[in-house]
Amino acid sequence: MDEWLRRSTAARPINETYPHVQEVNLRLHFHDEGPVAPPDSEKELKKSPDQKAVFFEKCRMRECVGGGHDLDEVVGEMIRARAPSREGVSRCQGWEDQDRVGKHRCLDELRYSIEIDYRDG
Repeated sequence: MDEWLRRSTAARPINETYPHVQEVNLRLHFHDEGPVAPPDSEKELKKSPDQKAVFFEKCRMRECVGGGHDLDEVVGEMIRARAPSREGVSRCQGWEDQDRVGKHRCLDELRYSIEIDYRDG
């Protein structure tokens, strides 16, 4: 079972996990300068209270083994501090391909911007 599916299956809705959160907005910009990297791409996600509290993005590199971008901890820290926004960078820690497992990390880059709207009270 892949990591996103495992997390999604186990996750509770945002309104149960973080009852004081109204919405989580993520702007994701994927970037890699490698010779076989796909072109840069962007993605926007708006997570409402009834959606699952999963903030993990699969790696976009087709050959990557065991990688992805885990933003669960970033979002959790923001919510605990009631921070309204944060920007940062995540590098995929999966392996470049099956032949390079244990030898060469994927390191695909994800630049993120997260905004969280909180309920009053």
